[in-house]
Amino acid sequence: MEEENKQAPAALPKPNLCKTSELFQYLTGVDRLMLIVGSLAALGAGLAMPAFVFFFGRLTDSFDPAKGGDDTINEITKLSKIFLIIGGVVWVLSYLFFSFWSIIAEKVGYEYKYRYLYAVLRQEAAWFDEKDSQELPSKISSECSKIEKASGEKFIMIYNGLATSLGGFITAFVIGWKYAFAALGTFPFLVAGLMFLFAGIKSGYTRAALAYAKSGAYAEQALSNIKVVSAFGQEKREIENYVRHLDEAKKAGQFGKLIIAFSFGIFNMLIFTSYAYGLFVGGQYVKNHVYNPNKDRDFTSGD
Repeated sequence: MEEENKQAPAALPKPNLCKTSELFQYLTGVDRLMLIVGSLAALGAGLAMPAFVFFFGRLTDSFDPAKGGDDTINEITKLSKIFLIIGGVVWVLSYLFFSFWSIIAEKVGYEYKYRYLYAVLRQEAAWFDEKDSQELPSKISSECSKIEKASGEKFIMIYNGLATSLGGFITAFVIGWKYAFAALGTFPFLVAGLMFLFAGIKSGYTRAALAYAKSGAYAEQALSNIKVVSAFGQEKREIENYVRHLDEAKKAGQFGKLIIAFSFGIFNMLIFTSYAYGLFVGGQYVKNHVYNPNKDRDFTSGD
């Protein structure tokens, strides 16, 4: 009967997550216009690198011994002007998307701080008995700061990176789909390396944070009972214990940084290995005169 009367523990309520669109619900019409212009500028700046790679291939093909010296110089001069134009456009677009989204983030943070404080001040007196009023200012500042960071340049850099990735894929398949498929052979390894990098960063920072939190908790405990510690003359002992905890935290932090460094090394090794693989495959295509159906000719070094 006792087992039958036992009730299963209540499931924890799911957190009420905020939608991405709700972060910008308090923006004005001018702010939304800046958001749209900044987003388009981020997409344009992201497409600049694939465009650079496309024209760099033409620059490589211009060094052809069959052409005369004047033709080569003229082609290089023309492509140099194109690179200069791309650089100027990227500078303007990067300024627009970074500055506009930084301004939007500041406005979002300001609005949420104001509404947070307004909601707190409207609470009844009993609500403040359950909360520590001295922690509220720092809590408002820290939580709204997270919202501000999430809605600023970090948010728009995702779109910038996506534009670069998609533009790179499209450019590769437009230039030569055979070589693009061959180069994709390294993609799973790069994804695995990126996941390993994220796991290493998370593990390293978690180790360091837990160790320093442990030492901080010990110091807080000693300071909260400072009268007892002083009455029994245990100041030296408490300092020694804190130094011992601090040494453990330092070792854990150093080990965490080693994990992060190792992860970065593995990821960079995979990147340069993919470069080496791509150059080797491209060299074999040029050497064996592999046909490029996209351009109705054999592959060249620029492809």
